[in-house]
Amino acid sequence: MKKILCVIFSALMIFGSVSAAAAKKEEKLKITVTTDTHLQAVESNPLPAMTEETTEFTEGMIDRELYYYAAQQGQMNYESKAIIKSMLKDFENSDSRCLLIAGDLTNGKRNSHLEMAQLLKETEENCGKKIFVIVGNHDCAKESSEEKIDLAEFKRIYADFGFTDALEVREESASYTADLDDEYRLIAIDSCVYGEDDGEIDDAELEWIENQAVKAKADGKKIIAMMHHSILPHFYVQPMIDGYAGLAEKFSGCGINFVLTGHIHANDISSAKTKNGRTLYDVQTGSLITSPNAYREIEMSGEKFDITAKYVTEVDTADLPEGYNDSQKERISSDFSGYAKDIFASGICRWLNRYIGSAGKLGKTLKLEKGSFGYNLLDGILKNVGNALNTPIYDDGQTPDKLDSIEEIARAGGAELPQSGYEMPYQLAAKVYSAFYAGDEEKQLANGETELLFLCLKSVILQALNDLAFKDINAFAESIGLNTKDIAVSFKAKIYYSDLLAAKLAEALIVSLTAGLTSDLSDPADLNVTINLAESVPVLIPLSFFEKILYFFKAFIAAFKNL
Repeated sequence: MKKILCVIFSALMIFGSVSAAAAKKEEKLKITVTTDTHLQAVESNPLPAMTEETTEFTEGMIDRELYYYAAQQGQMNYESKAIIKSMLKDFENSDSRCLLIAGDLTNGKRNSHLEMAQLLKETEENCGKKIFVIVGNHDCAKESSEEKIDLAEFKRIYADFGFTDALEVREESASYTADLDDEYRLIAIDSCVYGEDDGEIDDAELEWIENQAVKAKADGKKIIAMMHHSILPHFYVQPMIDGYAGLAEKFSGCGINFVLTGHIHANDISSAKTKNGRTLYDVQTGSLITSPNAYREIEMSGEKFDITAKYVTEVDTADLPEGYNDSQKERISSDFSGYAKDIFASGICRWLNRYIGSAGKLGKTLKLEKGSFGYNLLDGILKNVGNALNTPIYDDGQTPDKLDSIEEIARAGGAELPQSGYEMPYQLAAKVYSAFYAGDEEKQLANGETELLFLCLKSVILQALNDLAFKDINAFAESIGLNTKDIAVSFKAKIYYSDLLAAKLAEALIVSLTAGLTSDLSDPADLNVTINLAESVPVLIPLSFFEKILYFFKAFIAAFKNL
């Protein structure tokens, strides 16, 4: 009987051990990820009053009395604290076990950093969960000053959010490692060049990263990396860390195949196949304070990552700074997401008014030297274009004797604009940008917005060119590479070259405005997606030189097709 009992007891023990091991193996880790929160301290930054100074570059803006203070990149600086608090509350109430913030925590001011650290501290105390941060390009200056903080002070202010609990902290940077649970280890990577927007990972930093990856592997840990700048490109002309292809190979080679990033303010996931046969993923999250105010939840199990897009859809107006009027508060309370979209579009309006009204940005795209004949002529053309872009797209029929709509301008040039629900050209440009920021942009740009924007730009440029003498048209065409020597000086020639020039300038404007945002570089999708590191995906960003050459031609054809 004793022997039978011993056998039964042993079997139960073994079964229990196996069950416990299986349960542990199947246990999932859920995290929340946000970035580019850009907190602007409330106490010292009330909403500015509507004055001549604060309404600069707001010509053509719809509901200007509501959105006059919109930032040129559409960031909701004055609403930042309210948005961050809403996200932190969602995190507290979620089943995520930790929060990761991939840089640009604030606008860079010391008082904003102190306020941000206090918000994070209160969140940890409320829910008992851990928060991990890494530095972004806006967070630190080279040297501390009355308003700015340096690296040492960043580490002190955010000591409780990664550094104190770190397994190792690199003295020369803000990089550190920490265990998220028994299975996953975070390598937080400082990719910043303090005082500059661009990122960098030098040889010493890379050696430290590789050493940490070796240690994680020896400890049986799977690695999650987090850095502010991209390790892979997300759109056609994105500025990248020097030698990103080599860095990507090094990362994957030492076991880092899943990297959380920010900086570009867009929800986008890029992937690349490396020499070791693995797929490297760059999971970029959009700026929390830019429409659509997104963050992510990621559930991890082994090499499988289920990524879900989440959004801040409401805020407490009590968390806003002083200065908001009742109309603004009502709009924020009743439809925060709609308000955020309008703020973004209004910011694009300011941006267009600032940059399209002069040759600065387009002249650089066309490689025209500042002060040259071509540059000066372009500057004059764009002043007229800038004014025309502040007119409605469609005509209301009230003034048939005036060209006071883009539709009438286009019709005078023999073209018809397709109908749409857009009122002003800046709303079209905002749609292109917001589609990229939101993610899965090709699905969101299926209704011809880019084509309509192109036609609007071409029409107003053509109108501006019609005011020029043919000799100026001819000379300008030659200055940007069009051969006009064999064309007779005639009225027909002027019409032909005006139309050709208008198309070329409109195309260049589209490129300089959207910078390749209308096409996704690689699979998988950008929002709700499952990534399995053990599997490859069909569309990948090339890392070798030969692959890059082939990819360039493919990208060129795709971009031309989109235009």
